[in-house]
Amino acid sequence: MRQIELLAPAPDRNTGIDAINFGADAVYIGAQAFSARSKAGNSVQDINDLVEYAHPFHVKVFVAFNTLIRNNELHTAEKLINQLIETGIDGLIIQDPAVLKLHKKSVPLIASTQFHNFGLERIKWLESAGFARAILAREHTIDEISEIRKNTTIELETFIHGSLCSSFSGRCYLSHSWNNRSGNRGECAQVCRLPFSLYDKDGKELEKDNHILSLKDLNLSENLAELIDAGVTSLKIEGRLQSANHIKNTVYHYRKLLDEIFAKNTSLEPSSHGSSSYPFFPDPQKTFSRGYSQFFLKGRAKSLTTEVTPKSIGEPVGRILSTSGRKAEVILNQTVNNGDGICFVSPEGLFGFESNGYRNGYITASQKLPAVKAEGVLYRNKNIEFNSALESLNPYRKIDISIEGTISQNLLAIKITDESSIKSEISYPVEYIEPRNPEQTYFQLKDIFSGNNSTIYKTVSFNFKIIENNFLPRSIIKKIRKIALNNHTEVRESHRNFLKFHSPGQDIPVIPYPGIYSENIANEITASLYRDFIEMAPEAGTSTEGKTIYHSRYCIRYETGRCFPNNAPPLFLKHGNVVLKAEFHCDSCTMTLTRVRKENSET
Repeated sequence: MRQIELLAPAPDRNTGIDAINFGADAVYIGAQAFSARSKAGNSVQDINDLVEYAHPFHVKVFVAFNTLIRNNELHTAEKLINQLIETGIDGLIIQDPAVLKLHKKSVPLIASTQFHNFGLERIKWLESAGFARAILAREHTIDEISEIRKNTTIELETFIHGSLCSSFSGRCYLSHSWNNRSGNRGECAQVCRLPFSLYDKDGKELEKDNHILSLKDLNLSENLAELIDAGVTSLKIEGRLQSANHIKNTVYHYRKLLDEIFAKNTSLEPSSHGSSSYPFFPDPQKTFSRGYSQFFLKGRAKSLTTEVTPKSIGEPVGRILSTSGRKAEVILNQTVNNGDGICFVSPEGLFGFESNGYRNGYITASQKLPAVKAEGVLYRNKNIEFNSALESLNPYRKIDISIEGTISQNLLAIKITDESSIKSEISYPVEYIEPRNPEQTYFQLKDIFSGNNSTIYKTVSFNFKIIENNFLPRSIIKKIRKIALNNHTEVRESHRNFLKFHSPGQDIPVIPYPGIYSENIANEITASLYRDFIEMAPEAGTSTEGKTIYHSRYCIRYETGRCFPNNAPPLFLKHGNVVLKAEFHCDSCTMTLTRVRKENSET
């Protein structure tokens, strides 16, 4: 059987547990430092608690340790890595190659997408360096993923849902050059979400205050089977800065989709055990959403940007016809409740308000509404009823077990078989007490062994054979049940699957790329791994003046219908007094940005 992993974000321990209970096969969580989401750091103890909850289900826990490490931080990083390893984590997600030298114990390493894991040659080097898994760049097409799979054996992980960077991961210095907040250090200011005006080389304004670098979110709900066929092992949801409700909703959505695929293809199975069922229908549009695209999965596409706003617009719920004061005349195709967050595009941009009620074709708003010049789409980006339903659910996850046993005058023997065909057995000596009722012991055994509230197990089959009748007090049966279930959990641990680990030791192959600033070299260990070390990363002091600060497969010319067949002239992006020069590399169909001073720009 081929195992497929649904990988979910864990902003913190409790949300990680929720993700597991809603169907995740693995979770990834940020450490207290060196995480690409600095606002989502967690203590070693919290990570340890999450590991302890996850492992009985064979759910893996990966720690995001995916930022650049400066020279004066190497010792601190090494100490933290060893503390994390002691918790029993299943893998370390890293960006800085120095970790290849820092970690002394056998923990599998996963190459963060911040490594710029784009193209076959990059993935081949990761495999040769001993990485267990590569998180593929989001820009890959399905055919490119298939080609990588055919030519490597390293595990492949790919994003299926969540926010998108318009730049290649690890190749964006917009935020760093803007206000010294580096994405490679977990502090991205999301400059790409700002509105920009677009000019040609002669200074003609082509677009005004457009969110031209801000991409819609990724949603590959319809492409899961294709990704699996292409060779992907782990399907990843982005979102360590998202709410618990968003993560519950999204995880359960993909869990149900994958289970439908597994039901049709019996050669596939989830990589973890246990299941959960909740009385609600998940819908990704009902929690945070900027609108969705498949990005590059099926090749270059248009309508990738959010255009009007980088914020969540949510789901369409009807049309807005006109406004007057705090009243909005609407046509609804869904019920809107008091407290729902409603928004629409006004002449001044996206406008949002809280609903104070709907009656006779009108929604009353919490504030005065701007004028509507033309009929438009009405959206809901906060659904009170849906969120309340999610919050009221009591998360649980159970592993189905069958219990068989025999009882005699002096021995109780128990055999447990779980849904994964893992078996355990114990025999427990008991004192003989003559029963008053011949059936009493059997029904007490069945009642207690079928209890599911305090364990991760759900008894779906119970069969006890009484060889010699013996009365057992309930306290003894409860004690034996606890021993039997704990023993089964220990046996399950011995069957847990691990990422394949190969350490090259001191024989790490040299990195065969020029060691320039965009290779993100922030310490002397990483510098020593390059055949041709030239300069350090911007985060280590190298100036970005005159250098490319953004490199993408996304192209604003293609997006706005201004594509040239080749040798496209530059365009200029302006926000406030900052001007960016966009250059187009038609041979590779990529775009780069450099920052230019206002007075020196051609605009």
